[in-house]
Amino acid sequence: MLSIVITIYGYFYCICLLHIMIDDILQQVLKSVTKNGTSLLWVAALGLIVMYIYNVGTFAYLVNEFHKPDPEEPGDNVRFCHSLIQCFISVLEYGLLDTLGLTVDLPTKFNETAFRVVFFDLTFFIIVTTIGLNIVFGIVVDTFSELRDEGRKIGKETALSAS
Repeated sequence: MLSIVITIYGYFYCICLLHIMIDDILQQVLKSVTKNGTSLLWVAALGLIVMYIYNVGTFAYLVNEFHKPDPEEPGDNVRFCHSLIQCFISVLEYGLLDTLGLTVDLPTKFNETAFRVVFFDLTFFIIVTTIGLNIVFGIVVDTFSELRDEGRKIGKETALSAS
């Protein structure tokens, strides 16, 4: 089936690059990510819950601070947090791919709103980006060490049975 698709549509020749997955090292990497897949899914669910909590805080306290430049009017800004779901999508997009601080306009005077924006952006960066990604990396590295220990154990058993 794949060969038919590749023959008809030349763009799908890039799928042939997956042939490099035959290498043992890459298979170990793939195994380390997929072995604890349920743990990674639970961490992703936890991350979405934390981002939803930030979303509710954004919608309650910073809804008027979420602006982006209007492409049609160079000096005008458009709000992109009209509803809770729109705020959630904005927090997902700008919080993970970009920093929210570059998107949320900081007022010229340091007042209560500026403090909210700085506090929101700083805590989001620390909790979601730093701690959340370190949890994911910890799970993957721990799985690497488990697989390495299993490989050593199998190697020792093979050497003992061969002698």
